[in-house]
Amino acid sequence: MFILENIDLVIFDFDGTLVDSLDDLVDSLNLALDKAGCKTVDPVELKMKLCLGSSSLLDDLIGDQRVLKKTVFGYYKEFYQKNMFNRTKLYDGALEVLQKLSKHKKLSLLTNKREATTRTMLSHFQLDHFFLEIIGGDTLDEKKPSPKPIFHICEKLNVSPERTVMIGDSHADIKAGKSARAKTIGFINGFSTREMLEACQPDVFIESLAEIL
Repeated sequence: MFILENIDLVIFDFDGTLVDSLDDLVDSLNLALDKAGCKTVDPVELKMKLCLGSSSLLDDLIGDQRVLKKTVFGYYKEFYQKNMFNRTKLYDGALEVLQKLSKHKKLSLLTNKREATTRTMLSHFQLDHFFLEIIGGDTLDEKKPSPKPIFHICEKLNVSPERTVMIGDSHADIKAGKSARAKTIGFINGFSTREMLEACQPDVFIESLAEIL
């Protein structure tokens, strides 16, 4: 892809970009809501809202009930640890893209999922060796959409943000990339709708990961 011609570092989002984890996330959240005595939510509605991230989603569902939110989030983490591999799978082309890009580009992973959980999943899918840096939502003191994680990765790998591209499916990915002065690629078959991504104005849209090559 032409956008990669002057790029040394490719940063991938995880959920909704490399792995389709939506069903397991939705199932775990509804199980948590039910266990906490809350009304469960239609899976289709949850899928539309999950691009906000689990914490923001709980704010939307529960409001400012801090104790209840903490309880639900605790149950959610408990259920997700048990269910994370039930239906989660790699997106078509993900492995091939990583194999080919890793031969001539530096690759990193930047997600708002907890780092420990991310590393467990990367190991399960045998993807961890592709990434020189793996940054989770709890690795640094800021997470996407802040550009700070991208700056951190660039500094660690000695690559300028201008020679970096951020690939993701959400506004947080695109906003973080743009704020860091990196190029951005919006994956429209992830968790967000095309309309949501268009509002962020990524440099390029892709419908499949193979288009990156």
